[in-house]
Amino acid sequence: AGVPPHPMPGVRASVGEPVGGDRGVRASVGEPVGGDRGVRASVARDRMVVRLTAYAFLMGFGSAAVTTYLVLFGVESVGLTEAAAGLATASLGLAGIVSRVAWARRVERMSSAAAPLALMALAGLVCVGLILLAQTAGAWLLWVGAVGFGATASAWNAVGNLVLVRELPLA
Repeated sequence: AGVPPHPMPGVRASVGEPVGGDRGVRASVGEPVGGDRGVRASVARDRMVVRLTAYAFLMGFGSAAVTTYLVLFGVESVGLTEAAAGLATASLGLAGIVSRVAWARRVERMSSAAAPLALMALAGLVCVGLILLAQTAGAWLLWVGAVGFGATASAWNAVGNLVLVRELPLA
């Protein structure tokens, strides 16, 4: 007699006739139960959630660093006034608000969000580079980098949440 599949994907257990000194319990790990597509889909969803979580951690770490220190960097390293550096940070925030709506609408029509999420991360790195270059090349690069960062890296969460809503089943 077989035991119903364990709720953990990829695990199968069954109970058989006692053989020798054991109780006849046999378990195999790592095999999809009966080739069930539902298990494979569950494993794929779990992997997607793990990858998205790692992405969220890295993007959140970078976004927090940029938004926390942009004003200080603008004043101390680039030579902006406090008001100008604050306005640059506000521009980043405004670009983030607008781009969250724009990115989500665009990605909603796509079958996969992998490319837009990668683009957001790469563009965010480029924008951080522009912000850092503002020390030597001119304050205008801080503005371009700040608005660009707001339009890309700070808007990732709208796309990330869209992916979760689209890919995860209702509880």
